[in-house]
Amino acid sequence: ADSLLRAGKKVLLFDAAPMPLAKYFDPELAGIIHSALSEAGVELHLGERINGLRGSRNGVECIEAEGGCYKVDFVFFATGARPNVDLVKGIVELGKTGAIKVNEYMETSAPGIYAAGDAVEVYNPLTGGPQWMPQAGVAVKTGLVAGINAALGRRVAFKGAIGSSISAFSGYYFGKAGLTEAEAKAAEIDAESAYISTSDRPLYCAKRHSLHVKVVVDKKTSRIVGVQIVGNTPAAAGYLELAAALIQGGVSIEDAVFIDYPHMPLLNNYWNPISLALRRLLRL
Repeated sequence: ADSLLRAGKKVLLFDAAPMPLAKYFDPELAGIIHSALSEAGVELHLGERINGLRGSRNGVECIEAEGGCYKVDFVFFATGARPNVDLVKGIVELGKTGAIKVNEYMETSAPGIYAAGDAVEVYNPLTGGPQWMPQAGVAVKTGLVAGINAALGRRVAFKGAIGSSISAFSGYYFGKAGLTEAEAKAAEIDAESAYISTSDRPLYCAKRHSLHVKVVVDKKTSRIVGVQIVGNTPAAAGYLELAAALIQGGVSIEDAVFIDYPHMPLLNNYWNPISLALRRLLRL
């Protein structure tokens, strides 16, 4: 959508869900993304299902949806993906997700056969179960582990992934590390959350950028299980990297608040935005 808008095209976005990216963000963050799309000129058709396409040999001419028929020149489908495992069906065991089942050494059920990347499911330490994560970061790490172990034996183990991702649209950067509040509750985690809106620099700085942060915490263990961030600064990526380290490192919310983060007014705020959100949970 971003590229098409820059090319001067009118963009219509259809989604059966009531909010954009509702699978990946809780409503507070999804609402900000909704506003960013609208402000950029995207015509949103949320909660509206597509029934079919109408066209001729020259191509598609109309989208037939619940709200009517919309004239278009081109249609992009982004309806999800499935692991491509046709090559190994009947040779190795597939997991619950439909991807190849592997252990921490990337070994499949067939001796001498290793698998990695988008074809495998990996262990998620937050849910305690397997998950298919077709992401570049997971792919390169599992590929490294598979290659080393295939050549040298069981030298390196892959301990799992929590599902970290980031994307951008029209100057906004949005991503997550770990679980949303909805995902945490679906995993039967006794979760609580805090949401804040802040800026990347102190109030006395003339040029500031917005940061919207939601943290999700396991009340029983006082551990962070998820962080979502939306902001109009690339710094959001750095904070998400920090969030992933805090989550996978099992850092308690109290310890995370008081980590000695570096501060320079022209670069960041004196309170790290993740710490600021955690302070709300601790009532500090």
